[in-house]
Amino acid sequence: MTGASGLIGRHVCSLLAEQGHRVSALARPGSSGFEFIAETFEADVLETNRFEELLDLAAPDIVVHLAWNGEDRMVSPLNIDHLNASTKLLDACAGAQVTRVVTAGTGIEYAAVDSPRDEFTTPCIPATLYGAAKHALGATLGAYIAHGALSGAHARIFYTFGPGEAPPRLVAYVMSELLAGRRPAVSRGTQCCDYLMVDDVAAAICRVAFSDVDGPVN
Repeated sequence: MTGASGLIGRHVCSLLAEQGHRVSALARPGSSGFEFIAETFEADVLETNRFEELLDLAAPDIVVHLAWNGEDRMVSPLNIDHLNASTKLLDACAGAQVTRVVTAGTGIEYAAVDSPRDEFTTPCIPATLYGAAKHALGATLGAYIAHGALSGAHARIFYTFGPGEAPPRLVAYVMSELLAGRRPAVSRGTQCCDYLMVDDVAAAICRVAFSDVDGPVN
């Protein structure tokens, strides 16, 4: 598991451990709260020279790759660095005979349409660097699947909220402002967004990880 210290990663790790799976977590140096996990490796996912070493130590059957840049993510050049690192991770997984990989995509890979997003009929026309990099990651995983090198799914995650959410995000921001007795500075609320509780997102990712579904999954 990469991105184990993130909003979604923590919940995925916890759920997998509750289900009795042996979890090896890759977490940022200094992260805490992983006492329930069998193994925790402190490393930055951009340290691509360590992938073979870490896969050899953990010997995973399944890799869930959630790690990504979290600051200014829509426009940050680090999206390219994370895409390159993710591609190298897929290659290392194929070489280590990992049976299955789940990567984290995003709902903003799709074109801005008013109809529900469908994995195979809605066009992917990302309007941000973040969306473009995530879409490229899913396409790269798809190429590995097509060539029989890996089984895997690209989980396109939409709006998520829940415990551990960073304060700038909508739900956490509104709650913190109200608790402080301040009026949140928000828009008129004309947008229609469907938010998912992080526990539900984590449960969905776990189900996808142990399924035989290949390709993109909303």
